[in-house]
Amino acid sequence: MNSIIAAACTTLISVILAFGLAYIIDRSNIKGKEVWRALFILPMLVPSIAHGFGLINLFGDNGLITQAVGVNINLYGLKGIVFGSVIYALPIAFLMFSDILKYMDTGIYDACRTLGIPKTKVFFDITLGLIKKQLLIVASTVFTIVFTDYGVALAIGGKVNTLPVLLYREVIGLLDFSKGGFIAIVLLIPAIITFLLSRKINNVELDQVNSSAYTATRNKARDILYTAICAIAALIALMPVISYIGIGFVEQYPNNMTFSLKHIQAVVYGGAGNAMYNSLIISLSTALIGTAAAYLIAYVSIRLPNKFMARTIYSLAVFPLVIPGIVLGLGYIQFFSFTPIYGTAYIIILVNIMHFFSTPYLLAYNSQNKIPGELEQVANTMGIKQLKYIKDILAPSTSVTIMNMFSFFFINSMVTISAVAFLSNTKNMTIALMINQYEAQLLFEEASVVVLLILCVNLVFKWIASLFKKYLF
Repeated sequence: MNSIIAAACTTLISVILAFGLAYIIDRSNIKGKEVWRALFILPMLVPSIAHGFGLINLFGDNGLITQAVGVNINLYGLKGIVFGSVIYALPIAFLMFSDILKYMDTGIYDACRTLGIPKTKVFFDITLGLIKKQLLIVASTVFTIVFTDYGVALAIGGKVNTLPVLLYREVIGLLDFSKGGFIAIVLLIPAIITFLLSRKINNVELDQVNSSAYTATRNKARDILYTAICAIAALIALMPVISYIGIGFVEQYPNNMTFSLKHIQAVVYGGAGNAMYNSLIISLSTALIGTAAAYLIAYVSIRLPNKFMARTIYSLAVFPLVIPGIVLGLGYIQFFSFTPIYGTAYIIILVNIMHFFSTPYLLAYNSQNKIPGELEQVANTMGIKQLKYIKDILAPSTSVTIMNMFSFFFINSMVTISAVAFLSNTKNMTIALMINQYEAQLLFEEASVVVLLILCVNLVFKWIASLFKKYLF
């Protein structure tokens, strides 16, 4: 019941906020849209558990804001889980709504303006009416993500247990794999429902088309209000990350708040260098292998003459999208425990590829579908082999998509803790898992430094990826 209540409340709040922010960005003339977009998705660049601990840094019994204003909001429990989960889920829902609004038919709005239809009626009857199917997909996706996440609840849940936290404690703490396996089956139920729902909705014709960008009317008062809303939303979303800057560079939180670099030294000497090396190798390997595999499988599933086989491959490729990482990790323990790759970095690379496979696959599938089929027919007529066609024609035509696929694999592999928590050891530990270790030892300053390290690496990667897109693609 705790899991259901927390997921339901988070879904309601996240969907409303994410749609509102996406609508503001797409349907107004506010300045700095790309900056706001980047700020809204920034929380995705750190592990989910960091949001929970970040809120503790701010609103816990000894939190920065609690000490400053002298008011304790009693963060621990269901309230804290919902708060942290909203910050965790908001960027995902925002990206989904941004994509939905971008491909809506803007000609309808031009017609409504010509006919003088009131804006409120246009919003409720046209905008919400057109996206009701996709709205259901976003809501079910957010519900599943929150229902199956243990990071936020583990950090901030206190005495309130959720199913993922119970699974984590049964397997990691008590080594009870039988009970853990049963809980994993329960966690799969909403995931399977979400998968079947999205498949059913995607099989009907969507009320969307490719069209020109929406042209917003001029309204200075509206844009000032929207800018203020974006600023408040960005501040709330980034509060946990900002808190780590304030805590990671002090002598001893909260007793001695003088500036200090000793915690950086402690993290470096505590094995962060080796863990960061493992994370970079695992993330780069996951990105390279995963991108190539997803791209080629998308190519095969599009061009298979047997439609049944093509649909089967597509379904198998998108199903990992709804499998909880914690369930996937437990399954890999059971399946690979007596194989040579168990206990090595290879099994972590494999589980990461499978965990994050669906989204890059869909990116490749959609981009390749936009390439005219006649192009490949001409290549076949000229005797160009398929691999050469992919290498010299198809891949260059979809290079931006390939870069997005690579980025998705890399960043998610850097921040994930759910699937790899069961599979890591001292030799292949990733940097994200050091957050759990330091927080368990009440070393909050060191945990803050680790979060900032992960954030910096992902920001540098995003910057390099943007340069590639701008100058090479």
